[in-house]
This record gives sequence, structure tokens and C-alpha cells, in this order.
Amino acid sequence: MQKNRRRPARLTPQVVVYQPNSKMRRPRHLFREMWLDLLASRELSWQLMRRDISAKYRQSFLGILWAFLPALITAAGFTFAKGSGVVNIGNTDLPYPAYIMFSMTLWQTFVEALNAPMQAVSTAKAMLARINFPREALILAKLGEVFFNFGIKLIFIAALFVWFRIPVTWSIFLAPVALIHLIAFGTFLGLLLAPIGVLYQDVSMGITLLTGLWLFITPVVYPRTTRWHFWADCSA
Repeated sequence: MQKNRRRPARLTPQVVVYQPNSKMRRPRHLFREMWLDLLASRELSWQLMRRDISAKYRQSFLGILWAFLPALITAAGFTFAKGSGVVNIGNTDLPYPAYIMFSMTLWQTFVEALNAPMQAVSTAKAMLARINFPREALILAKLGEVFFNFGIKLIFIAALFVWFRIPVTWSIFLAPVALIHLIAFGTFLGLLLAPIGVLYQDVSMGITLLTGLWLFITPVVYPRTTRWHFWADCSA
């Protein structure tokens, strides 16, 4: 007897119609489509994030230590410079090793969020040209990697708080709000620079120079109240 075999159902290709009308005329409809695209890209972004994290630390001897090692080395250098009297940074509310490590962790997280959109687009050029998929997945995957790296840094920061016996106050609950705003600001700037950065490598190299200067003109490695004293001591 011959068995009846069901034929696989044919998938109807999705038809996308592009119109010259600007979607900004209907903001509610535009934001609704953006939200639906974000929801549709969550599974792909999860897979891309796992792939990127695995590829980044798989062929490394130190592994995930690289997530906080740059901030640790920078913090150690400034702590040594302050202790030896090379620079007069001033007094901080926290012990300076904990202060500089916490500040450098936030700064490194901001720089990672700033570079994330450009790195995502640059590494996925071939995939963007050949495959039709939600582009938001690239950005979400990089943002997930930024939060993953910060989670590793957070373990080291907690160890510093225990080592120096720093009391935990109620303001610690406001830290996630500030962190989200910091990452959102860095991602926003990165999204503005990503289209130009894909065409010209000068943008990525310029960001490296700019963030290096930005580190010293903002109160990251020194308290805000002693900013002018810091520059006066350095110039002297």
C-alpha cells in the first residue's frame, strides 16, 4: 500500500512595499513599527550576542579578565601617580583606589557603548548586503555585550567595597538609572557616527583620540571640585 505523504507547506515570501512618503508624518505609527521590530529581533540578537562573546574570549588566555583589566591597569597607574606625588589629585569621599576603579569602569562602559554601533555595522557588512533580517538585532547584541562586560566589572567593584569596608547607602539603588542613561547616551552618539564611520576609518581613529582627551577634561580620575587645582598642579 502506498502511503499518502503530505507535501510541505510553501512559505509565502513577505512583500515589503517602500513608499516615498516620510514616516515622520505619523509618529505613533513609526514608533509602533520600531517597537515591533525590536521585539522581532530579540531572538536573533541573543544568538549574535552569544556568538560575539564566545568569539571574543574563546581564543584568549586571560578570557573574561579582559572585561575589567584595562580599567584596572589605568586605575593602578593613577593610584601610583597620586601616591608618589606626581600629580595632586585631591581628596575623594571614597578611598582613591576604589574611587578611580569605579570611575574608570563607568568610563570604559561609556566608551564601549559609544563604539558598539560602529563595530556592529562594520563587522556585519557582508551580512547586511546579502541577508534580509532585522537590523536592530546588531545593536541589541552589542548592547547586551556591553551589559555583560559591566556585570563582570561589577563583581570586582563589589570586592573593592568589601576590601575597603565602604558602607552601602540608599543611593546605590539609583546607580542602575544612571548606568542606563550613560549607556543610552553613548549608544545614541555611536548611532549618529556609525554611517560615517563605515565609510571612513578616520571616524573610529578620531573617536579613540577624542575619548582619550575627554577622559582628562572630565572628572573621572579626579574629583569635580578640584578640577582647576589639578590642572594648575600639572601645569606647574
